[in-house]
Amino acid sequence: MLLCRIRNAFVEKGETGVGYGVWELLNPALLRVNQYSEGILRLNKGTIQDYIRLNLESLPLRYLPALALVGACYYGQRELESGSARGRLRGNSTTSGFPISISANWDRLWLKKVLGMSAILQMLYLASEIHNQIQDGEGDNVLSSAFEEKAPHFPVLFGDYIFGKVLRFLCKINCVDRVPYLAEIICQINEGGIIRKEVLETGRVDRETTLEVLNKEFGYLFIEAGRAGVLLAGGTPIEAYRLGHFGGGLGGFIGAVEKNEDPSVIDLAHREAVRALDLLPEGWLREAGQQFIREITSVISTHTNQLVAATG
Repeated sequence: MLLCRIRNAFVEKGETGVGYGVWELLNPALLRVNQYSEGILRLNKGTIQDYIRLNLESLPLRYLPALALVGACYYGQRELESGSARGRLRGNSTTSGFPISISANWDRLWLKKVLGMSAILQMLYLASEIHNQIQDGEGDNVLSSAFEEKAPHFPVLFGDYIFGKVLRFLCKINCVDRVPYLAEIICQINEGGIIRKEVLETGRVDRETTLEVLNKEFGYLFIEAGRAGVLLAGGTPIEAYRLGHFGGGLGGFIGAVEKNEDPSVIDLAHREAVRALDLLPEGWLREAGQQFIREITSVISTHTNQLVAATG
């Protein structure tokens, strides 16, 4: 399967006890998201991976759908008529029970939309990563040797292909109203890439500019993940804003880690993500956000230990 490594990463989290309460309960939905993503990336002959190399183990591919789903499942309980389900919503830890059972609600339209939007956000991230890895001059790129002569054109074709499939999939899941938000994300990602290129060429790198770039390249995707998950599940605009705001902080932190930014930038992004937690309601949703931040922080510790071992 094209995204089997993403799937295995989710399953491993549930089985090893790292994030057991959240990941174990999200796994059924995350696997469904992977199926949607595979469909979007499928070509008439073969798959995208036959022509380009994709990092399917990156943090955004894990946490974009996870953020959308925790918001949707937290507020989606309002669709249930059971008073006991509403009573379990707030004030419980992540180990005391999920606000709703995902596997028992596959037929709910709002859940299908959230799953589809999660896959779409994954695709937008992958498309941007392909563009980022293409070299302007000499050097390695992500294209296979079969396409090296057409390298200047292939990234554009890939981007157009993904965007076309995304638009068609938006119609399929009846989420065309999200087009303006997705278009803004694409604009912001490309603006971030332009600023990053200018900064690298001029050598004027500072923390503020770096954080601005990370917010554009990663933050807007995560803002939409949090916002769309809440709204599609019936949450209010203010509730969507709050989880979206946290998503922006989480995305900046994840981006800093993914891009191996200076430790001072990672620390600042981490503090921004922690500060954004205050907007989330106390109880399961905030604890899930805290858990995400802890897991990403552990990735930094693991990477640091590996570097020390390699240089020791």
